Amino acid sequence: MKKSVLLFILFLPFIGFSQEEHQEKESSNSTLKEVVICMDEDKLSFHSHSDCIGLETCESEFNYVDAMDARKKYARENCCICWDNPGQDCKNDNPDYYSEEGGWEEDPGFYVDDLWWLDGGTPYFYVIAIASSIALLSNEIYVGASYPFLPPKLTTGINQTMEPVIGASFIFRKNFNPNALEYGFSTYNYSITEETPNNTNYYDIQNYVINFGYLHKLNQHLSTQKDPLIKLNLYAGPTLTYVWNFDDGQLNDRFGIGGTMVLGIPLGKRVNLDLRGNVSNYSSDFSIGFRWLYQRNLPWNR
Repeated sequence: MKKSVLLFILFLPFIGFSQEEHQEKESSNSTLKEVVICMDEDKLSFHSHSDCIGLETCESEFNYVDAMDARKKYARENCCICWDNPGQDCKNDNPDYYSEEGGWEEDPGFYVDDLWWLDGGTPYFYVIAIASSIALLSNEIYVGASYPFLPPKLTTGINQTMEPVIGASFIFRKNFNPNALEYGFSTYNYSITEETPNNTNYYDIQNYVINFGYLHKLNQHLSTQKDPLIKLNLYAGPTLTYVWNFDDGQLNDRFGIGGTMVLGIPLGKRVNLDLRGNVSNYSSDFSIGFRWLYQRNLPWNR
């Protein structure tokens, strides 16, 4: 009796794993049997899950039916949005999605379904791991407000008036005294005024910039004293940028080359006030913010 109980306890994890695996397979296969439809009379598609963007226009209730009934009884076809391989006969019930030259494009809005690649949680782990690694390998972090002083080429169009709006910058720095490497992210808006023969259109474009640069410390001082009252740290160097935005649902992205200049004003042993200027062939901005030295040496050098 004791041997039987002991064997049961030893094999219990394997039994639980096999049952869990079986349930997971049933769950993944359930989309082949049970689907979601909107009971509006004008709807044409059935969906793999209830959070699909195609169901946002539903004015009545949802119903869970077999895929076979959805096709034959309700005359529905695969939703073009939420199925991986919807086929050429798929239907779309959301007017915010439209077909152009055989490919599906979305409006520049942000939806839950845009994060389909985050299913399972694994990408979250990658993002956290990369961010943690960058923070661990860096010495300083900069956070500030940015203002684009030159309109980027990739968002300039005919009959458009562009007004920049203040954005934000988030940058890590790895010090190699007296020089440094920087890698970070900036974002800011452009308010667009577009004149047409019939009316005037107003909309915004959100610009995103990823930059990677090398800075050389020029060691400029306010005075020639050995111990000046205020020490100004001036940095300059080349920068690589990747810029993208969405204009009327169209992705515009470019790689650019430019330069960065930073004027640092120490406010303490670990805090600096930075005035920054970044100019490349596809982006430009001026930013002001605070740079914090959160570790003088890397953990394995301490």
